[in-house]
Amino acid sequence: MDIQFEKEQKSAVEFEVKVTVPAAEMTERVESGLTAVARKANIPGFRKGKIPRKILVKQFGEAVTQETIQQVLQESYRQALTESDIIPAAPGEMSEINFNQGEPLTYTVKVETFPEYELPDLATITMEEWEPQASEKDIDASLEGLRENSATLIPTDDPVDEHSVVVIDVQEVDKTGIAIIGRNQKDLQVDMQRQYFGEDFAAKITGKQCEDKFIFELIGGADEKGEPKKIPYEGVVRNIQRKELPEIDEHFVQSINPNLNTVEELRADLKKYLEARAKYQARQQLYRAVADELLKRVDFPVPPRMLEDYLDRMAEDGVKSAGKTPDEEQVKKFKENYRTSAIWNLRWYMLRSRLIQEKELKVDKQDIKTEIERLALMQQVSPKEYESRLTPDQRQGIEDDLIERRVFDYITNQIQVTPKQISIEEFEAGGPGSKIVNE
Repeated sequence: MDIQFEKEQKSAVEFEVKVTVPAAEMTERVESGLTAVARKANIPGFRKGKIPRKILVKQFGEAVTQETIQQVLQESYRQALTESDIIPAAPGEMSEINFNQGEPLTYTVKVETFPEYELPDLATITMEEWEPQASEKDIDASLEGLRENSATLIPTDDPVDEHSVVVIDVQEVDKTGIAIIGRNQKDLQVDMQRQYFGEDFAAKITGKQCEDKFIFELIGGADEKGEPKKIPYEGVVRNIQRKELPEIDEHFVQSINPNLNTVEELRADLKKYLEARAKYQARQQLYRAVADELLKRVDFPVPPRMLEDYLDRMAEDGVKSAGKTPDEEQVKKFKENYRTSAIWNLRWYMLRSRLIQEKELKVDKQDIKTEIERLALMQQVSPKEYESRLTPDQRQGIEDDLIERRVFDYITNQIQVTPKQISIEEFEAGGPGSKIVNE
């Protein structure tokens, strides 16, 4: 198609392109459209293909013209982008569309593009990575957790304390204590050592006995001022039990893992598991620190429409998951709260995509198969059974995680990583997972 265009860069991520499709091209396309219609049209009193042009134009001219305009707009838009070397980050926004019979078609399109920037020199970055080590204290705590999970529940007449397992009925009430219909749950089992409902619940139920009632509060969303909203509930104690923990012996070891025989073997297995889990978490923290550092070293903006579209999708997903009807003010507040996070995510997405493209980072079928086998082993099921449970979205998620790891593996192989040992207790207490040690 013969077109003319003028390209003007409005910002680092936006171009304005003015496109002109000559009158001769438009006339030819409209006539071609009318000819195609003439071959198929049925008008009483005229044979197919023999309808006078005047009748054709009167009957179909406007529809053919509008259809032609839409076709030419899309074709000329794609051609203008190709010839002007513009790679769009999102569909362009057309405006000022003008066309009259016998005249050129003209329009303006604003196109957002990915920003241009230089990738940082990875060899100049040095990071510190924690290597969590399991102590005897860590293993003891894990062993105690296994005993808790294997405990036998024994009914008791003792009042509720921090060691109790209680069964309660819960009813949401208004400020006057009147029950709200439909907001209740019966036979809810609560392990007091796990603090499901927070400190207020624990304080209010402690000392209660069977059939005692108590009022407690939970945080549920935010009020009109954006402050945490406290919702009152009435609880009724229906049953109180205590845990009888098993002895740590060979029978207990076998109940945990039939492949182990002694307590020493179980402790060694727990050490391996604790360190592997903590190492994975430390690696994830290193990944985030690496991404943060790279984004600090490359300054580029996010295309505005891309950001707004992303925030709209986040808000829509948030409203859906909450099961609520969208509220304009709530959506606006949601987008404000998540704007900084969205900008970080999109900047990392663009940087990550560029690394994938330039360094040709890929995952193949064998990579996915190996990952499914690893995940199946963690859940103690066969790979075939695990894979059969996967939804298309979950499978895509596995592939996305793998390519993300491929990106970080490439980065961490290029930068300097300094290992530092730390106890698991320190690591889980919230110490930083990794940090820059050399600017």
